Amino acid sequence: MQSFMIGLQIVLFVGGVSTTFLLNRNDKWNKWGSVLGLIVQPFFILSGWLTAQWGIVGAAAVNALFFAYGIYIDFFTKK
Repeated sequence: MQSFMIGLQIVLFVGGVSTTFLLNRNDKWNKWGSVLGLIVQPFFILSGWLTAQWGIVGAAAVNALFFAYGIYIDFFTKK
């Protein structure tokens, strides 16, 4: 179980940092930050669930909604 948690923490770190990097770019790669952020949110929810950190679970759920909205704006609306 400990190696699973270490792997989960690596996914959270790499995914979170990469999401932030992409969202702060000012080019065509910016829109992919929301996609990556949405992909990573289930891992945040799982981590919070396994460690009974309910604030993390709630924050990840709200973040997932914002990332989904970002995907809607970036991919399905005209700019």
